[in-house]
Amino acid sequence: MATTNSVRLIIYACPVGILENELNIFFESSEAKFGLNKVHEYIPHVTLTSFFDLRSRRDIPILIEELHSISSQSNPPSELMNNVRLRGSLGNTIKIAMNCDYLESCLTKFKKKVKNIVSINVKSSNSYHLSLAYGYSDNHFEELMNLVYENLSSFQNSNLISEDSKKLWQASKWEIRLYEPPTEEVKNQVVAYSSTKIWSQICEKWIEHFRLPLGGIIPSFVSCILPSELYVGCAPSGEKLEHLKRIGINAILDLTEDTDNYNPVKGIDKSFAYVNYSLVDVYKFSPLVGKGYPLSQNQLYDIYKILSQWYQDRKAIYIHCRAGANRSPLICMLYLVAIKRMKINTAIAEVSIKHQDAKPNAYQLQALCEYVKIDAR
Repeated sequence: MATTNSVRLIIYACPVGILENELNIFFESSEAKFGLNKVHEYIPHVTLTSFFDLRSRRDIPILIEELHSISSQSNPPSELMNNVRLRGSLGNTIKIAMNCDYLESCLTKFKKKVKNIVSINVKSSNSYHLSLAYGYSDNHFEELMNLVYENLSSFQNSNLISEDSKKLWQASKWEIRLYEPPTEEVKNQVVAYSSTKIWSQICEKWIEHFRLPLGGIIPSFVSCILPSELYVGCAPSGEKLEHLKRIGINAILDLTEDTDNYNPVKGIDKSFAYVNYSLVDVYKFSPLVGKGYPLSQNQLYDIYKILSQWYQDRKAIYIHCRAGANRSPLICMLYLVAIKRMKINTAIAEVSIKHQDAKPNAYQLQALCEYVKIDAR
């Protein structure tokens, strides 16, 4: 039984890239021609669990840590979804049915973990499928099926996926996501006050707590502070940038300065949201010899504004200096305090535990404490 402090959640596998784009075009077309059906209340997804009630919102981080741990332990097979078929019936469901032993294996491990930790019972989905329409009028069935053939290159007047189209499914990227659905009241408000693309506006009301690209193993030079949200480490070379892409990072805050002798990869700003905000390395210029504090309040505020915008844009952020020892861990602490509203002692402990190379000195921490006092006014 759900309580006032509980939260309803569900776990999905969601396509990213070409397949996601094709699905969104189909959903837009089906709404324009035949109106809304129940599938428009959801993002494109494969359901991995039934809805379940977590006893307290405070347990969400525990769930996220375990989901991150299980889903990033090994690379998925190249053919993530196999035996892909299109199935449809009058007034019921048009769906892409599939098998996925890898996802089922991940989910089994996850259920065992969370049952011991938070005492919840997560039930697996009875079948793995991606819904294209359901709850539609019988009169629209044939036209909806034709629309599928027009918009999804995987199926061309056949319920079987072609050999060529298998490449699309194999190349498509997938993410595991943890969602909190909107209430019926919120969905009804959207429908009442919207006139176009209602389905996308309903989808925006879902609260996303976690996402991780399947196969996104965290490389050794990266420390994860908040899964799918905040990472820290050393200055990345070209090869390391590819690792960052694979785990879903799409924004980089570079804190290096000229004397660090670090040259970012040419064109980095085309692959990532990228900002170089130079900070002096405290081990080069000690405040004890007249150089002043390592960070000013203006610098901390400037950086906060950058991170705040990326947070609003739901970016997965990588923060680095030269070695990932003092400047970047400190800014991760700033993120936790100023954006996630964590207590400063908790933020310091969180970063220090998750990034063992963290060594911000007393002067840097003092600057952060001063910022917290100003922010609290």
